[in-house]
Amino acid sequence: FVCDGRGVFHILVADAEAARRVLIDSGFEILDERRVVVAPVANRPGGAADVLRGLAHAGLNIDLFYLTADALLVLGGEDVAGIRRVLAGG
Repeated sequence: FVCDGRGVFHILVADAEAARRVLIDSGFEILDERRVVVAPVANRPGGAADVLRGLAHAGLNIDLFYLTADALLVLGGEDVAGIRRVLAGG
């Protein structure tokens, strides 16, 4: 999407330091970085709703949510450790 006349995009990487280096060396400006939780989701109607319902019951807010091409949920919020804990069954 475009923000103040500038294109903004999100990328999901396993190695943040290496990705940061490559992006900066390629002339990109990194405006923000954040940790997220990547979790599998049941491939059935309501699969993502089940995950989100569990987080809501734990009192956790999600402010970033998308599905990857290989059917993994990417979740972000203020309490990433809490999101991870709930998804791990704790």
